[in-house]
Amino acid sequence: MNPLVSVIIPTYNRAHLIGETLDSISRQTYTNWECIVVDDGSTDNTETLLQRYVQKDSRFQFIKRPQNKIKGANVCRNIGFDYSKGDFIQWFDSDDIMLSEFLEFKVDALKDTSYDYLITLTEDFQHPDINTSLGVNKNYYTFNLHKITHYNYCTQKLNWLTPDLFLKRQCAKQIKYNEYLKSGQEFNFNCKLTAVTNKVLLKEEVLTKRRMHSDSVKGNLLKNQKQYILERGLVYYQNWLDLKRLKLKSTTKTLSYFFRKAVNVSINMQIDYPLKNIVNLSFEFMRLGKIKPFSLYLIYQFFGRVFKKGHFVRKLFLKSLE
Repeated sequence: MNPLVSVIIPTYNRAHLIGETLDSISRQTYTNWECIVVDDGSTDNTETLLQRYVQKDSRFQFIKRPQNKIKGANVCRNIGFDYSKGDFIQWFDSDDIMLSEFLEFKVDALKDTSYDYLITLTEDFQHPDINTSLGVNKNYYTFNLHKITHYNYCTQKLNWLTPDLFLKRQCAKQIKYNEYLKSGQEFNFNCKLTAVTNKVLLKEEVLTKRRMHSDSVKGNLLKNQKQYILERGLVYYQNWLDLKRLKLKSTTKTLSYFFRKAVNVSINMQIDYPLKNIVNLSFEFMRLGKIKPFSLYLIYQFFGRVFKKGHFVRKLFLKSLE
């Protein structure tokens, strides 16, 4: 019997786009799938549209994020996974398009193997013309230069997109999406994934079309460079925390990497960086026995927040790290 695939899609006010995504799933040559769409509180006609798909094809499921859950795509992904029953898990975005052989290719590649997850490729198209390809983004796919390892992924020597990842359920069960991140969610998830297992199969086959438009979290963040830098700093911090909780030897180098990155952003952003994060980062200096950096770090943050000064202390702190 063919294994069941769970396609999990978070969505928010994408009624004008998600129909094309769901149609591409309906046209799959592989038919044993369930598609779970989790709505993050849409105010457009998403529910009306989804109900039509559910009534037409029972393989579609529509779930609303409960009011007692915090808002966010990560929460919706975790909810979708809890509802899912598939042997394989496919995270997908509500504005991307599957090629017709998307699921069939992935199932055939991964089933009956010892690999835990599969990576494929995506090509871009300029919204709204789905038939015009912008090609594969070579900045994401550098597999010819770097092996897929935990450290290489975390330091962003290589990357992949949301629809490229296809997992066995037992692998996906070991990791949750971080529900407090507003951006960098997949990066955080994949940092944990590559720490938990290195049993990855790479197939450089284009199976997805990604819609290029300005209505995206990253696109909106890039319009505000200061906010983008802050969000990246929060991602580094959460990656550091999440990897610490895994307590794996494979994360030793990446823990140091993310700690340094989080500290650097907290120094540059100063008053805008969350105080709780600064306290936790400072205690890490203490845990490492670095008393001088610990003291100078706290003094600099104090002067910055209270007096909006501290350039001299900052220089001393950075020198203490050398």
